[in-house]
Amino acid sequence: MARRDGGRPVDGHGHPFDPSDPELVAAYLEEVLHPLEDDGVDFWWIDWQQGTHSRTPGLDPLWILNHVQVLDSSRRHGGRGLILSRYAGPGSHRYPVGFSGDTVVSWASLAFQPEFTATASNIGYGWWSHDIGGH
Repeated sequence: MARRDGGRPVDGHGHPFDPSDPELVAAYLEEVLHPLEDDGVDFWWIDWQQGTHSRTPGLDPLWILNHVQVLDSSRRHGGRGLILSRYAGPGSHRYPVGFSGDTVVSWASLAFQPEFTATASNIGYGWWSHDIGGH
């Protein structure tokens, strides 16, 4: 990322990651993800939990990350891109294999997983995964 900025952080403290910034996204894809994909990474697990703020009011960073990464993957590799990601609001079912996020280790939590999986289809998810290991 710093290569795009003459080899140094923008303000001496690093680059804030804002996926609504087109220049930052281009650097992220070209400098970070593409070399890893060239080495054999087939898809990404987007586990964004860093808040809902972006410089574009109302734009959730997870939603735009999902959008950008699926489009980029589709363009680079032909066909349809694939990511594993959390629910990011209405319309997010069109991009990822969804997953539940971390679960609590309990029998009650385990008993709830079938219902949770079935209701994921209510919002259009065709594929759903669980982090059943928990915390």
